[in-house]
Amino acid sequence: MQAGNAKIEATAGQATLALNNYYKQGDKVSFVFDTAGKKLTNYNVDTYLDDPKKDVVTLTNDFASLPDGTNYLHETVLDAQGKEIEIKTTNSGHSLIPE
Repeated sequence: MQAGNAKIEATAGQATLALNNYYKQGDKVSFVFDTAGKKLTNYNVDTYLDDPKKDVVTLTNDFASLPDGTNYLHETVLDAQGKEIEIKTTNSGHSLIPE
């Protein structure tokens, strides 16, 4: 915060914590919270491998909630455009285990 690399923004029902230069100069990690539901809704990483212009890598993580309110990581997308790689995982089909 003192270095100016952290920023919090709040809007109706949502708060975002953004951390600039988190690991490398020019990268960013951000967390978005549902303030009413008190849950993490997503977090994103914007970084790069070697070259910050040619080797951009983004990681998008979206959360969802089960009917009982349990929050879980629903979908993750890793995109390395310079390497022509995209990996998408979806977490779904949850059900209760019978006792």
